[in-house]
Amino acid sequence: MTRSINLHKLLLSTAISTMFGLAALSTNAYAVVPNDNNTADEIIDEDGGVNGVGIFYANGICTGTLINPRTVIFAAHCVNYRAAGDYGTSVPAAFAFEVDSLPGLQNWFANNFTSNPELFVYNVNEIIYNEDSLRTGFLEGDVALASLDTPAANVPTWALLFSPLPTPLGPGDTGYDPALGTGYHVNITGYGRSGIGSQGSIYGIDWRRRAAENMLGALTSLDASGDFLYGGGSGLPQNLYLTDFDDPDQTNIYDINVYQDDALPNEGTTAGGDSGGPLILDAENNVLTAEDLVLGVLSGGSRYFNGQVFSSYGGSSFYQPLFLFSDYIAANNPYRYVSTLEGDGDWEDPLHWQSDLDPNYRIIDSSGNVVNGFPETQPFGVQDSGNSGFGVICNDFSGDNAGDACRDISTGNPAPPSRNGGTDVITSNEITANLESQSGGDPLPSPTIDNGLAGATNFIPDNIDLAPGLNGRRYFEVSMSNAGITTLSSTRMIDRLNVGGNAELVIGSAGNLTSLMDINQTGGHISVDGVLNSVGDYTLFFGYLTGAGILNSPFLTNIAGTIAPGDIGNIETLTVDGSAVLSSGSSLMIDIGSNGISDVLSITGDSSLGGTVFFNPNLGVRSGNTYTFLTTSGLQSGELSAANISSILTPVLTHNINSVTALIEAGSYNNAISTSNSLHASYAKLLDSNRDLGGLDAVYATLDLSSDSQIQEVLTSWAPEAEMTVRSLAKATTDTLSQFHSSRLRIMETGSWSGGSISVMGSPGKIASHQDAMAPMSNVKVSDMDNEASIKTNKKIADDYSIYLAGSFIDGSASVMPFSSNLEKEHFDGWTLSAGIEHAVSEKIKLGA
Repeated sequence: MTRSINLHKLLLSTAISTMFGLAALSTNAYAVVPNDNNTADEIIDEDGGVNGVGIFYANGICTGTLINPRTVIFAAHCVNYRAAGDYGTSVPAAFAFEVDSLPGLQNWFANNFTSNPELFVYNVNEIIYNEDSLRTGFLEGDVALASLDTPAANVPTWALLFSPLPTPLGPGDTGYDPALGTGYHVNITGYGRSGIGSQGSIYGIDWRRRAAENMLGALTSLDASGDFLYGGGSGLPQNLYLTDFDDPDQTNIYDINVYQDDALPNEGTTAGGDSGGPLILDAENNVLTAEDLVLGVLSGGSRYFNGQVFSSYGGSSFYQPLFLFSDYIAANNPYRYVSTLEGDGDWEDPLHWQSDLDPNYRIIDSSGNVVNGFPETQPFGVQDSGNSGFGVICNDFSGDNAGDACRDISTGNPAPPSRNGGTDVITSNEITANLESQSGGDPLPSPTIDNGLAGATNFIPDNIDLAPGLNGRRYFEVSMSNAGITTLSSTRMIDRLNVGGNAELVIGSAGNLTSLMDINQTGGHISVDGVLNSVGDYTLFFGYLTGAGILNSPFLTNIAGTIAPGDIGNIETLTVDGSAVLSSGSSLMIDIGSNGISDVLSITGDSSLGGTVFFNPNLGVRSGNTYTFLTTSGLQSGELSAANISSILTPVLTHNINSVTALIEAGSYNNAISTSNSLHASYAKLLDSNRDLGGLDAVYATLDLSSDSQIQEVLTSWAPEAEMTVRSLAKATTDTLSQFHSSRLRIMETGSWSGGSISVMGSPGKIASHQDAMAPMSNVKVSDMDNEASIKTNKKIADDYSIYLAGSFIDGSASVMPFSSNLEKEHFDGWTLSAGIEHAVSEKIKLGA
């Protein structure tokens, strides 16, 4: 064969390998084509499993990549030969994500094109393709998005890089290695035809995904490639990512090393049916990224000689760079990540919400780091971006050949061939490369919910699912983490609910919220007084779940959160319509009142119990009360543990076949005191021994629920700490009166008794004056005397009668009780006042009162 740079350019769309009905699906035939060192069976992607790359079927085969639970990105030419509205109506379409997609597709077809998540097959309800692809078919603008009618919650999604890769080292740079070319290692994968490197895609489609490796050859346009290879462009200025297929032996006559690098051990190329598949910058072999990134979607492949077969050594594949279509992807991606703004508000308030950055969007920041982000300017799309790209394009046959030549795409300068020292190069005068530096595009528009940019508001999260054939679907994943209460009073449907931070979601009695995938609560508070539906599981990692409504979910799994039927302090029933798992780290809070009255967690399915139940009592709780606080309609397994209500009251749990009951038992008051305190110990004994005697219900109602310190404080207050003082004061009073009576008797014995008068002893006048207690006798003239005295009165008193008054002040101290907290003697003071009348019956007999 004549080796010449005047090559014939042939382009192959690797798009649609036509199928003739699903009867052909079972044909035993042999996606990606490996080199001759591997077989088609050896590169089946068994290790990848269900990884988010799937097969597209709609009267033909393509490949696509799941970028969120509802959206697959793939190639426009797979579908742009028909109106977008035909798909999902007259043309059924689906994506299947198993490595072997045949069982899923057969099930989809047999069940009237119904999604089956168990087989990882999902029906397509909407197709959107880039209208720019219509001009060239599949060469430029070849990007499409498919919407799934059921969220693929069980399938991984991929991150998309919306920045161009940094320009790597080139031939003029120290450290450049022509064997590695750009140095960017990539993985390729798809469900298309397969074969072997020397013969091309000789095997048909067998519905299985295959994978291979390659080096990214270049970022350049077909115009720039054609300018070098054929001396002119074709009006195709859009940059593409390109790879070539190198013969590891470098003996294939068609292998011109079109994009300079050497073959890798597991190198492969794409074939018919792989269109739309991802170009993957893998984290394992690239220091730029810590995660696998999708750089582009496959459009087609090229061959350069008439005798060369497609998908064989020497050919190349080209991909649409996603960074050129970031705005298109964001706007037409039907999935929206949204969150609440800080502060309280209603779900129905469109100003309570904001759109968030899609977590799968990536850019390279000014420091060279791959981060979650979005470009700050609009991309160029199919227009000439002015970016010269990078890589080295060659016409470099094996051996020293006069026509061998290469060009550094980033500079436009000639570069030396790398195979066996070829030296003949095309000079810069013979080429017209576009060497303008890349300039920024127009600024991004203001964010709206329609253009998909983060920061939009003025919308209400509620899925928009249209009739078949209509475009404009919208699906929402709602996240709440900002502080504030969001109240739902209407019926809404979303794809996923995430609650955390200090957020609170209140579903009122009229509220009804459905999450079509699952609910993940990592904090915050969800109160359900209406209905909360989750098609998938509800996982309560942390936070609170309360309410008196209904939670419909296959499984409620409480890992380390708290469930409290009703609101804390209000006795209600929370119904879980499904099964529940209460793990060992979970908490259940139950309000209890009078006997038999309590919160109830009602589970209609099975329950696996663990964790701790905490009882919140009111004053109706008594020892001996029983409460059924958890019921299970299905199988019940495991056991809860219970925290003590107080030092006195302890719940004893009984796990029945379909319920859990608590019996409240009273313990000893010794549990709440130090037995070394004799006062506390005495009262504790009295309280323990008299519980069943009745009459003290009001005492136990409060004291049983008190803390240790409160109990001790009450018992101390009951202590007779003034008893010694009272006794001492009583004794002093008695002694004083005794002295008075003794003195009075002595007077009578000595014959000094005086009738018709008032006798005064001590200081009753001072006492009366001080206490205002003698006011009724204010007409008596009192002469204070320390000893007895007679007082004359204007009033007539018979001579055989005498009135006496006696008074004294008392001042002293007494020892305290042994258990008193006061170690000092107790001071006391007071006074005594006595009065009487005496009658002389005879000279020796006198009566007194």
